[in-house]
Amino acid sequence: HERTNHFSGTMGDDPTVLVRCESTKGPITVEVHPAWAPHGAKRFLDLVEHEYYSDIALFRVNPWIVQFGAVELERPGRWRSMIPDGRHHLPTILDDGPTDCGGRCTPRSLFDGALSYAGGGLDSRSAQIFIVHHRGKSQPLGESPWEVPFANVTHGLDIVRQWFKGYGDFGVDQRKIFARGNGWLRQDFPELDYIVACKIEKDTLQRGRRPAFVAPPQLRAASASTLNGIRDMGSALEEFGRPARVMLLICMLVPIVAALQRMRRQTVFRYKSREQ
Repeated sequence: HERTNHFSGTMGDDPTVLVRCESTKGPITVEVHPAWAPHGAKRFLDLVEHEYYSDIALFRVNPWIVQFGAVELERPGRWRSMIPDGRHHLPTILDDGPTDCGGRCTPRSLFDGALSYAGGGLDSRSAQIFIVHHRGKSQPLGESPWEVPFANVTHGLDIVRQWFKGYGDFGVDQRKIFARGNGWLRQDFPELDYIVACKIEKDTLQRGRRPAFVAPPQLRAASASTLNGIRDMGSALEEFGRPARVMLLICMLVPIVAALQRMRRQTVFRYKSREQ
């Protein structure tokens, strides 16, 4: 089969990218980590940008994972521009090596909330994703080379656990999804939940956060002068025993810290007044 590791999507310089997905049970937020699995992260974000994960059935739900991403082969949409000429399906991508998730997980082992690709052999990843919602001890999740986490659910894992489980692990035939699509699913499996749409949160670094306070020059100068004074005091106190040094240092620092706090409160008040 054809494979590729070159995509049109871009991730910029951000270490992580947030993706918000609306589902029939409620929204979830996914944090994508290119450092964990560069190929997998880029493919997922490219598919999100090309609106692939829109009206996507959560067709496989078992006690450990939820799987989605199977669509009718002739389904229209922007995502079809990712299919090479003369082909009828998305190219697969190269496998990513094992990751420790930046120290947050054990290589070749998945965790609750992890997103990984479903596959069937080396370099077989395409568009089908699964989310781990309950890491069963008897489940060897993460041992296959294509099961490398590239993202994790940061908000809404409780929503994931509410998605309909009644059709079980293999109640829905993927081959029929490819051939007959969502019309067949809605007729024969009416209780299925769906990913309604996913969108990259391009402004997540700014949303919901106050601008960082930048101290004016006079406050920065006062702080630097105070630190120099503290260093000088430390040198002078070397002549005393340790208990005496500690007590003297505390007595000297208390009024200095209080004065700095008063100065900062006054400066912040003036700063906010100018903003208004």
